[in-house]
Amino acid sequence: MHNRKSKQSKNVINPVKTNDNLMDTGFSFDGESEILNMQNEMNTLFMSLMVDNKKFKPEVIFQSLLNYIKIHDRILYSVISNIVYRIVNDDDLRTRETTPDKFGTLISNIEKLLEYVNNATHIAAHKQAKPNDSECIDNTKKAVWKIWDHVHLARNQYNVLRQSDEEYNTKFEAKIEKFQNKITREINTQLLTIVSIFTALSFIL
Repeated sequence: MHNRKSKQSKNVINPVKTNDNLMDTGFSFDGESEILNMQNEMNTLFMSLMVDNKKFKPEVIFQSLLNYIKIHDRILYSVISNIVYRIVNDDDLRTRETTPDKFGTLISNIEKLLEYVNNATHIAAHKQAKPNDSECIDNTKKAVWKIWDHVHLARNQYNVLRQSDEEYNTKFEAKIEKFQNKITREINTQLLTIVSIFTALSFIL
């Protein structure tokens, strides 16, 4: 019998993979330091996505995301969720209309980035400049769509959680109010009884 050598599968760049699959996809990294690097780079990327709309340059962000995908080949969606929860919460705490709408700025810039990657001329120019990165460029385009989708998903999740908290507080306050009213009535009844007793005693004595 001849020993057959098993072919080792190559890691395929796939930005759709979540961070939940890091340990079972053959992805090699140096423990927590690699994940920390990915988190830091994702945070830096989103800081760039939250600049003023007039200063936003989609071609620069696309290149940054392309460099990220070439190294790490996947998006950490948990980082996106945390960022969205934080900025939506900040928006909810706004006290003045002049305060910038952070989530609105983020979505607006991501949509500009979508317009950029959906322009065939732009993608063709990237592939012509770096033909060896053709597949990675396509995956980066997909990553932009995934980022847009997950940002909206995280916003909806935040709204659902917030509504659940508000409903709970409303029900809790309603029940407490009924309990307080019952206690108040009982106390008033007891006070009236005590006053009546003392009044009767005053006539007797």
